[in-house]
Amino acid sequence: IACRRGNPPTPTQEEESKREPRARERYLCASVEAQRHAIMSTTGPIKMSAQLPGALHAGVKAHPKASPKAGPKRKKALMARGVFWKEIQREKKLDQLMEKYDESKTGNLLKEELANLLQDAAQGRKPTDEEVNFVLWSTTTGKTDRVSKQDIPKALDLWSDYERNLPEVEEKFDKYDANKSGKLERNQLKALLTDLDEGLAPSDDEVD
Repeated sequence: IACRRGNPPTPTQEEESKREPRARERYLCASVEAQRHAIMSTTGPIKMSAQLPGALHAGVKAHPKASPKAGPKRKKALMARGVFWKEIQREKKLDQLMEKYDESKTGNLLKEELANLLQDAAQGRKPTDEEVNFVLWSTTTGKTDRVSKQDIPKALDLWSDYERNLPEVEEKFDKYDANKSGKLERNQLKALLTDLDEGLAPSDDEVD
């Protein structure tokens, strides 16, 4: 655009406000075009990266369009898929445990095999025969002498709780083992169970 000699007319504030955004836009577009031309001249035609300066302003999408917000059915399906994959991982872990500890290949853990599992879970502390019997009986409610693959998590949870509470139990055991025999007589056991259950005395059947 040709201009008259002398000082150019001072633009009004309205003209200045209109001109500045257009000037910025022309600069950004020119910047992108210059970079595109420089890249093509050295490497040939390639797809322009959305990370180049001004690419977003030049009409290039920097990110894909966001997916619409998931509805209730979609959320339910996603939750079901998450539960499914957790179950798959759980089954895989159980299969690995059975492969390692089921030396008899019966599809169940016999008492000796369960003891090996509990020992590894306790970081090498070998469980006593009474402790193995406790976990075995509590897991199967006394119905069988072996633990199935599906009952392994229950057995490990029981063992973990027992290990965590063992120091307190030993302290109370020493308290009620008045004759220091290493065993609790019936009345001593009942007193211990009452103490552990916050003063609620067990029935005779529970003690037996």
